[in-house]
Amino acid sequence: MAPAPPTLTLRALVDGVASAVRAGAPREAWVDAAVVSVRRRSGGYALELGENDGSHSAAGARLEVYLPERNLIAIRQKLAIADFDPADLEKSSVVARLSLNFHPRFHLQGTVQDLNPAIGASLLAKSLDRIRARLRADGLLTAQSRLPTPPDIRRLAVVHPYGAAGWADVAKELGRLQTAGVLEVFDLPAAFEGTTAVSSLLAALQKARDLPSLDALMLVRGGGASSGLAVLANEDLARAICSLPFPAITGIGHASDRGLLDEVAWRAADTPSKALKLVVDLITQPAETARKNWSGITKFCHDAIGVQRQSIGSLLSAAAASNFRRISDSGALLDQALSSLRIRLATTSANLGHQAKELERLRADLIVEAPRGLDIQSAETELAFGEGARSAHTSLESLFIGLHRHAEVSGATANLLEVQSNALATLGETFFAHITRALDAEAAAIVDLERTLRSLSVSDTLGRGFALALSTRDGALVRTAAEARCQPRIFLRFADGMVAVRPEIPSSPPH
Repeated sequence: MAPAPPTLTLRALVDGVASAVRAGAPREAWVDAAVVSVRRRSGGYALELGENDGSHSAAGARLEVYLPERNLIAIRQKLAIADFDPADLEKSSVVARLSLNFHPRFHLQGTVQDLNPAIGASLLAKSLDRIRARLRADGLLTAQSRLPTPPDIRRLAVVHPYGAAGWADVAKELGRLQTAGVLEVFDLPAAFEGTTAVSSLLAALQKARDLPSLDALMLVRGGGASSGLAVLANEDLARAICSLPFPAITGIGHASDRGLLDEVAWRAADTPSKALKLVVDLITQPAETARKNWSGITKFCHDAIGVQRQSIGSLLSAAAASNFRRISDSGALLDQALSSLRIRLATTSANLGHQAKELERLRADLIVEAPRGLDIQSAETELAFGEGARSAHTSLESLFIGLHRHAEVSGATANLLEVQSNALATLGETFFAHITRALDAEAAAIVDLERTLRSLSVSDTLGRGFALALSTRDGALVRTAAEARCQPRIFLRFADGMVAVRPEIPSSPPH
């Protein structure tokens, strides 16, 4: 027969259970559970834990635990998630370190002392999603990617950890470039881990922003534990990089981990050496582009010159053939014109000779003719001389017109020849000069003939002191002294007029 149960007061029962719990349960334990709900509570947060089987049924085990604000700060630092919100734990599985206690009224209680770091990845992803959303809303998420490629990099700022091993290789290469005068480097060391990392990096970024005429910035970490990357998932750092007016290139140092700063940077590399290669490519790319452009331009010009050379050769050949034909035609025209001029000169010279003979005959007739016919014969003589002079002038004008016309033809031909061949132009000019000299000589001879004819005219003869004796009866020329003595009176015609005289036999001839 079973013993009868004891009779206890409620207080004694609760105290007994509490003692049994304290004696049988651990003071702290890592508890694998599901976070059913999270709510704000005075001085911290209340987390309702349930069975970690995915059902979250009401029939399952439940325990409400408390997360104090001071423990939350420590967890944020450990996870390196500055904006960690306990609400992110809702509907997720956690492994939490709980300190357990049994309260007489509230029974079993737990306080969250720590979280397993394994949950950090999921918490970090949720935190990054919130940061991306805020940056996108402010138009900063793609601000760096919208910056144009710098045409050249002459001044570079480098933010790097103090004394990192990976940084030493990069620093050596940057020093070589700086010594060569290719690049001016501004060294900005900063802390990348620990509680001062964010403030140190922000200060370095601000120094870079204050540098005048900076072309680009490198942010390199140079190795270290991957857990240290969480500190770089900081909204303030992301905003600082997004607001830089020049491209930012990151080389955090882990190929498998693309962090927030890599997402917002202008270009991202997984190692510092690759980030440096991006910078070197930006430095050498303009020179390489210029070299390729120069090669392309040179080839294009060479091809174009070759084509134009062939075209010019064809044009020169065609022009030479055309000009030789023109030269031949012009030479024929010049020969024809010269022959015509010679014929005209011969004809003019013959006409002038004939007119000179005619004038001489008229002059002789004036001497033997009676005074009565003097006026008529004088008029005819002057008319004949005038016609001869006018004919001579007309011939001279025709000569000079022909000369100028063929001079124009020769000048035009010389211009064409000068364009195509200086030698042919010189030959044409020499030929034209020879023709001109010959024509000038013929023109001078004609002028002399005209001057000779003018000196034989009646008016010029009377002007030299001669006089005509005319009969008063019929105006015929008085040719001899015997004819004069038979006349009661005769007229003497001088250059300035006529006088009447009575012929007498002088007692002695004048000296």
